[in-house]
Amino acid sequence: MKSKPPSAPQSEDAGWVRLSGLTVTGVRLGAYPAEKDAPRSIRVDAGVWTNTVTPGHTDALDDALDYAKVAAMITDTCQSKHFNLLETLAERLAELLLQEFPVECVELEVYKPDVIGGATASVAITRRR
Repeated sequence: MKSKPPSAPQSEDAGWVRLSGLTVTGVRLGAYPAEKDAPRSIRVDAGVWTNTVTPGHTDALDDALDYAKVAAMITDTCQSKHFNLLETLAERLAELLLQEFPVECVELEVYKPDVIGGATASVAITRRR
């Protein structure tokens, strides 16, 4: 995923928060028959524009984006059902992040390692409210 955030948000109190390298095990992902019954590990990078001014002043988790909850939602969603395509999984994750958390913009990259000859496939998307 890009080290720089996407273009600036509408809100002046927003900052870029990233969760990089989240490994999720037991994911059923792939369109080929051999992939349908073989759970695998994937990696997810997520970045969001969210309010960072308030928690920066209060130092209170209740005012901040709780990235443990973000990680749990990503893990639960990835493990919830079989996805044929990385694109479908990335879109679902972005949709849920925008619905469930106080974020203006989401950037995700979902990585599927060892697809062909040891290569890693990935899909990166950016979605806004």
